[in-house]
Amino acid sequence: MAAWISADLSLHGVRLHYYRTGGSKPAVVLAHGFSDNGLCWTPVAQALEAQYDVVMYDARGHGLSDLPEAGADGDVAPADLAGLVQSLGLDKPALMGHSMGAGTVAGAAAATPTWRAVWCSKTPAGAPKASFPRRRSERPGPSACARTCCGSRR
Repeated sequence: MAAWISADLSLHGVRLHYYRTGGSKPAVVLAHGFSDNGLCWTPVAQALEAQYDVVMYDARGHGLSDLPEAGADGDVAPADLAGLVQSLGLDKPALMGHSMGAGTVAGAAAATPTWRAVWCSKTPAGAPKASFPRRRSERPGPSACARTCCGSRR
């Protein structure tokens, strides 16, 4: 983690903080759940950084990102994610989200069909559940990350 990038960018009048493993590898953007921050994905990023440029960001009002006085609602989260991807110059990134981040990823991927998305959440019984695109060829390489993230929260 020592070589990871830790930086801020300004989107929609809000400072968003992110961590990035870097490199010219395919990009994977990880969106965290409610009351968490981007670093909750550290074990997943460590497992992926040899093959992927992993970006973990703090959603507005979480971690080191700003919370505007007006607060934050679910409508701006996909726009923040899309702005982050555009600002960092990521080309067709894979997106992965957990809990609140799952909704963010789903919203951003729906608005940008060229992106690949995976999201996971807990079922009421507490078992992990992962959702993937229908065609195997569209699944991002790190599909096991959903199991890793949710599995660590049992």
